Amino acid sequence: MQQNKYSAFHLLPGMKLKVPLRCACPTSNQTADGTKFLMTYLVSLDDSVPDLSKKFNVSVKSVAYANRFTEADPPLLAFTPTLIPLSVEPSSSQTLIHHLPGPPPFLSPPVTSIHGNRRSKDVLIWVGIGIGILLLVLCLVISVVFFHCQKKGSQKNSEGKKKRAMEEDLFVTISQVDVGLKVFKYGELKHATEDFSEKNWLGGSVHKGLGKSSSHKEDEQRCY
Repeated sequence: MQQNKYSAFHLLPGMKLKVPLRCACPTSNQTADGTKFLMTYLVSLDDSVPDLSKKFNVSVKSVAYANRFTEADPPLLAFTPTLIPLSVEPSSSQTLIHHLPGPPPFLSPPVTSIHGNRRSKDVLIWVGIGIGILLLVLCLVISVVFFHCQKKGSQKNSEGKKKRAMEEDLFVTISQVDVGLKVFKYGELKHATEDFSEKNWLGGSVHKGLGKSSSHKEDEQRCY
């Protein structure tokens, strides 16, 4: 960050960056031990000093001495350069990185496609929520209509049963009447109701009247 004018959070393809490397020359002691090259190696996530010494066929002590490590197997920080002492020039197979380490999260440049995908996912989530709410409301409306229709049908059945019961009671009452039906003349109705007097008026065209039966006893009869 000190060597570049760009912001770490606004890097774009095509920008030229200055990347400082850890570089050194072998000391006299290292040269005496047969070291001719100090190779700069970028530490990966799972690297350790024993792994590096085995990979480049050098001793753990020489790697620790080249990097001023006080321990034989110190913890290595990923994405940092480490010096590897070599007696011969490294081969291409030794310098080939099979698994490139990704940049730290705080140095990752913003990618518009990721944000676009994120927006698309958010839209899909909201659309799914809206469809779920709509289906829930639709199910609720159908349930209310079904319940109302079922209740209305049960009320009609109840009223029909009640009406049939009343008709049956009426038929039973009529069948229990011993007196047969009799047709009265107009004069008899006029006399029995006292000329259709208001005191004998029951409502509408209904009056009550007194007439004589065949046994010459006065019976109260309703005339309709």
